[in-house]
Amino acid sequence: MTRRIAVLVLVLAWLVPADAAGTFTSGRHGKRGYALYVPSAPAAAPLVVALHGCWQTPEDFARGTRLNEAAERRGLVVLYPAQGRRDNPYRCWNWFNPSDQAAAHGEAAAILAMARHVQDERAMRDRRLLVLGFSAGGFMAVNLACLAPQAVAGIGVTAGGPYRCGIGPSGAMQCMRGRTGDPAVSAAQCLAAGGVRALPLRASLWHVDADAVVDAANLAAPETLLA
Repeated sequence: MTRRIAVLVLVLAWLVPADAAGTFTSGRHGKRGYALYVPSAPAAAPLVVALHGCWQTPEDFARGTRLNEAAERRGLVVLYPAQGRRDNPYRCWNWFNPSDQAAAHGEAAAILAMARHVQDERAMRDRRLLVLGFSAGGFMAVNLACLAPQAVAGIGVTAGGPYRCGIGPSGAMQCMRGRTGDPAVSAAQCLAAGGVRALPLRASLWHVDADAVVDAANLAAPETLLA
């Protein structure tokens, strides 16, 4: 876990102050909790949605990445949706369940609805989203990019993988071991889910070659899709 999250720390937290000066509060939307960082001087910018990995909480993710400090520097509002143990005993996002790979229902839809709630509540004029995710959160970030291409302007993924790489828990395990299938099929499914011919977004994809949980082979399919 330490080696995998170190990459995200380096990407998001270089040359930032030690402490954030904004507010970091908790809230709920529907049945799901979240944490929200609001900088001291918010800029007219997209909402950042930060999706934690397994075993983590929003607070863990914020602390480990120093994302709040980076957000303070750039005037970004950051939403940290929370995955509870009732939804997954390991706090993993259920990115592999077909019901959570759809825009109309499940976890992906709940995250998108939460983001819209925060944008409305704060009267944010920029309606775009920047989605960051680590591990299970990285897989879910890819889901969101495929399901809501008109809303998601960019993604940052560490130790994630392609859309519909795994179906069900056993499929997820095969995916994480590097048996990702045909990248072209994954790309086609992603575009079909969003009803588009191409994804008009910017992406930053990261993986380490010695990851014992999510094989680095998973980087190939998103690269094919976004090339």
